[in-house]
Amino acid sequence: MTGLLFIALTTGCSGADDDSAASSHADHEHDAAQLPADFDPATERTTHGGTVTVSYTSNPSPIPESTLFALTFSTSAGAVVTAADATMPNHGGHGMTVEPELTDNGDGTFTAAPFEFHMPDYWVIHATVADTNGTEERADFDVACCD
Repeated sequence: MTGLLFIALTTGCSGADDDSAASSHADHEHDAAQLPADFDPATERTTHGGTVTVSYTSNPSPIPESTLFALTFSTSAGAVVTAADATMPNHGGHGMTVEPELTDNGDGTFTAAPFEFHMPDYWVIHATVADTNGTEERADFDVACCD
């Protein structure tokens, strides 16, 4: 009898019948990005505080899916890029599986790498900049990954 109880318990705990992880992942649409009504693919933005203009270029371009890439940022008014990252608003705001590091290129530009958009959909690139007084602001860039 204990043998049957053990088999019943291990079968019930195996997870074979539990597809909650698979179904929650399947609920995300990967075939087409669900873009917000105010989606703007511009690669130049003014920070939320309105004091710094930030732009970026990607290498390679266009941004590929599931491949490492780098972003090079330029800023106005002597601002310095202090952080860069990306998130997926349609997927609970989770980020990338990699963490970019910043390099000051010495010419007023800053490169962040590696980036990787590991799945297609709507991504937002976040660039945090500090103005000459050290005040930090953020610029956000909409990206539809990936063509």
